[in-house]
Amino acid sequence: MDSQQKGMARLRWTGAVALVLLIADLVSLSAGQDLTGQFVSCADSQRLCHLNCVVPKERSDTEKAWPVNQPMTKDQVSECVDKCDTEKDACSDSEELLTNQDCMLDCSRKYDTSMKKCVSMVSNTARSTFDQNLDSCSIKASSKMDACSTECVGMEDYKLGGWSFPEDMSEVKAKYDAYKALADEA
Repeated sequence: MDSQQKGMARLRWTGAVALVLLIADLVSLSAGQDLTGQFVSCADSQRLCHLNCVVPKERSDTEKAWPVNQPMTKDQVSECVDKCDTEKDACSDSEELLTNQDCMLDCSRKYDTSMKKCVSMVSNTARSTFDQNLDSCSIKASSKMDACSTECVGMEDYKLGGWSFPEDMSEVKAKYDAYKALADEA
């Protein structure tokens, strides 16, 4: 491979990496949620589709799969993204989903308020120490958001997906219950 071919290969690779970083940046700016099933919005599906467009995968039009072969071309990625956008345009969110999203937005505001309140009470000298530090603030705020999210979904422990703790995990269950109890603290 001569220097011109190496330069072109490096340029293609740099372009692919830049596209991945751009999409990752756009996804990080979007409002994420960990809900599944009936609570997946059209925008959630579109973001996942966009990510799937840039995730390296086996290509049928080449002899060897990535990373040995060349990444998808800009046109192939663009075609995939256009398909995602077309599917999003044809999609519509239900009233139940929109209501749930509003509820979740209120939960995220509660998280933000709880986090700011707790952080403001932690002294600069205690921030890196055990117990009354930023981690405990985050844990308390997260428990409040989890309790609120459970109310939005209308299902107790929806994150567990119907799974329950086996009897031999009673100590772990006790810690989980203690975490949930943090939501009731002021």
